[in-house]
Amino acid sequence: MVRDHDLQRKGLKPVERLFYILRYLHKNDWVTAGELADLCGTSERTIYRDMQTLEKNGFYYTQGKNGYQLIENVIPTTSNLNEDEFLAIALSPLLSPMTQQTHSFYSTYHKAMNKVQTLLKQGTDLSRSFPHIGERIRIHSQKMSDEHLHNMQTMIEAITLNRSLDCTYHAMFRDEDTERTIDPYYLVPREGHLYVIAYCNWRETIRVFRLNRFKRMSLTDKTFKMPEDFNIDDYLANRWSIIASDEATTFCIHFHHDVARYIKEADYYVDARIDDQPDGSIHFFVTVKGADEFLRWLKQFGTSAELLSPTEYRDQLLFEYEQLVDMYKKYP
Repeated sequence: MVRDHDLQRKGLKPVERLFYILRYLHKNDWVTAGELADLCGTSERTIYRDMQTLEKNGFYYTQGKNGYQLIENVIPTTSNLNEDEFLAIALSPLLSPMTQQTHSFYSTYHKAMNKVQTLLKQGTDLSRSFPHIGERIRIHSQKMSDEHLHNMQTMIEAITLNRSLDCTYHAMFRDEDTERTIDPYYLVPREGHLYVIAYCNWRETIRVFRLNRFKRMSLTDKTFKMPEDFNIDDYLANRWSIIASDEATTFCIHFHHDVARYIKEADYYVDARIDDQPDGSIHFFVTVKGADEFLRWLKQFGTSAELLSPTEYRDQLLFEYEQLVDMYKKYP
């Protein structure tokens, strides 16, 4: 039996757990429910339900004293995905790292999405799911308006069907509305907001758009194909959050011992190095494209964080803090 320790995971979401079970069944002749439960960090009762779900969706197996054995090359069934199953597949990029190239099911996920798109093109009723999708995503901390819910479900439909969008977008930096056509590639959650990675036909380049800044959007009849050489992981590499500059900057921060444990437990979108100091404090090293986003994050820690380098940004913070001191010394 193949013991794949890299597969052992805790707290998997249902759609991920089904993928892991299938992979393990493919790699081993016989597998018990106990082994699958240990593999997925769940109970045997949950595994029994998962096996029934797999069978309902066309993955057949035999069951005996040695456990489960997957039956290969079964005759395809006409079973359709229900709305929850379609939703789980369509929204996997928001809920898990499954669509990253380093993920063990990267190729399997994309094969599944191709099949979903084929079903949609054949005129099945999966599109009935779209009107409900916007209401069932809770990325934002506040309740979304009807306009934003409409934009959410329209955007997901465009991404799933590879359809271009005509839209009105509010450019916050210039404080103006712009009309454009975009080809949406990915929907990416960052810090309580959803961002769209899309090709902008107006600018003729790939841009980042915040979903709640779309004033209007509508599906077009035009379909698009994502460039084969476009890699979302490479595109987002070294971004502290979502906005990037052309130049990468390496920061070194001294965090006081009273916040060090919070810094160490957090997950970051970029690789960070943490060096423990004898007094319980830490030195935090990170390289990012987009210094402004990083500095906004850093300022929340107040006097518990000291920027050690680069000097130019240390001087920038000193200037800002001196202005704050002058402002607060003045009486209202």
